[in-house]
Amino acid sequence: SGARRARALRQRRLAARRRQAMRFVTHVAQLRHVAAGASVGYGSLWTASRPTLCAILPVGYADGLPRRVTGKGAVVIGGRRCPLVGAVSMDIAIADVTDVPGVALGDEAVLLGSGAGAHGTDTITTAEFAAWSGLTPYEVTCGISKRVPRVYR
Repeated sequence: SGARRARALRQRRLAARRRQAMRFVTHVAQLRHVAAGASVGYGSLWTASRPTLCAILPVGYADGLPRRVTGKGAVVIGGRRCPLVGAVSMDIAIADVTDVPGVALGDEAVLLGSGAGAHGTDTITTAEFAAWSGLTPYEVTCGISKRVPRVYR
């Protein structure tokens, strides 16, 4: 019906104006070259299909990054989406940054929210993060532990 289409259009316009109210970020702590055929992480759940540059991120399930995102999740580094590889551990996650030229130690890694860099801008929404982890958006935001510093602006 026309009313249903109008309501759907109105909801899309409202969604387009919404901004993510929070960001969950960490930084690149180490960079490691992984040879094709080598595995990373607990249980060797991921094996490099090509020579790969991996960013070691000091964030894990103790911080609110659920193990369930293993093999599904991503982070934004340098404005580009980078897949998480290997199993998420208690304090470490690993991202494939092979396709991010110039990635460096200390670069911001965005787990939730928007990230901009030399290569563009990308956003990981709470709904997307929730879909990767099998949680609700509320569980995602409430699951970010007290170990993660809060900065209010």
